[in-house]
Amino acid sequence: MSYCIDLLLKYLTQRKMKQIYLLMVIVVLFSCNTTSENGVSNNCVAETIDLNGQFCKDCEIDMSELIDSLHIVKLETTEESIVGNINKIVISTNGNYIIGDDVQGKGIIIFDKDGNFIKRLSNGNGAGELQYYVDFDFDYKMSSLLVGQGNYMMKFDENGNYLGNLCNANGNETQTDFYYSEFKILDDGFVFKTLVNQNTESDLAGKYIILTDNDCKVKLSAIDKFLKYNYNDSKFDWSGNCFSIPMSDTIYSCTDGQINPKYVFAYSDYKECNLDFQDYKQFMKHMTSSEQYFFDGNYQETFNTLFLTLMSFRSYPVFFIVNKKTKQIKSGNYMSFNHKYMPSFSLPIATTRNGYFVSLIDNSEENKKLESSNLVTETERSFVASHSEDDNPLIVLLKFKQ
Repeated sequence: MSYCIDLLLKYLTQRKMKQIYLLMVIVVLFSCNTTSENGVSNNCVAETIDLNGQFCKDCEIDMSELIDSLHIVKLETTEESIVGNINKIVISTNGNYIIGDDVQGKGIIIFDKDGNFIKRLSNGNGAGELQYYVDFDFDYKMSSLLVGQGNYMMKFDENGNYLGNLCNANGNETQTDFYYSEFKILDDGFVFKTLVNQNTESDLAGKYIILTDNDCKVKLSAIDKFLKYNYNDSKFDWSGNCFSIPMSDTIYSCTDGQINPKYVFAYSDYKECNLDFQDYKQFMKHMTSSEQYFFDGNYQETFNTLFLTLMSFRSYPVFFIVNKKTKQIKSGNYMSFNHKYMPSFSLPIATTRNGYFVSLIDNSEENKKLESSNLVTETERSFVASHSEDDNPLIVLLKFKQ
């Protein structure tokens, strides 16, 4: 290619148009704006994370050696603030915990940064009330909570006070022209995970991801070949402006109106490539009779660390903790803890903008052994020691060592 470019530049120089056409050559040859049939950028190369040499199926990960700092938050327990089953956590500009709860009519509960109860958004048909919402996210540009309710979005401040429905610059209510199950707020609009089976009569038929502008007008629809075998209704994992898809080995980022591959996980030693089954029954028959692993979409990422899980129907899942700076990888199928030093917790379920993973502390008798340490204050130790099954969950924010 360099030889061809030299010839072209020599020719253009003779025509005294070198500067103009040089710019055109660079744009054509090195642009990252072309997309595939799936709507994913063709020219942006994803970083490959090789898991083959780090794949430890019979190992434990000693979390006590990996955690650099943690902070425990006790969510206030009252009759109105009881949390049943957390399905989502987002953290607002001032540090409020906005929690999606699958119990009590699929509600949204807000606590302040210290865990004090602020508000449960009301369920009902009135203004500012939820009627089985679809999804929610926090807009850090506008410091507001957006809740998807059917084809429109309700807007609240970070304490849960209703501000009206989301409107465009002309004051008209913003609405989607498609069905979706999840959404994420971007700097220049939204990204939606669609309900594919309900968009069959539109131009978006078969597309799993939709990028829109701030008025929810479609800019790009993408990804129609990756989800297989009844995984199209699985939840995606979102981390910042990135998302993962069950049964795909790729993490995608949404930037500048494009969908770009960001990471590709390589673990060919532990999976069969190019499996192509005609239906779900064939797929399950094969997966349950082999120890093949697959990426189920469980993924969280901060500035410095990536946490992901590979699953198998015949064996325990394998967790991977990737140091993005040094490329060092820790893996294992069991997380162990020194309970005198730190409490045990579940897999991360969210991240914060300042680089913490968000998880929940296990309600384990082993955690009662916790002592004060350089990781845990006496107040935090008392939270764990006095915690019971009737209390709201204990949230833990944690960072890994670099």
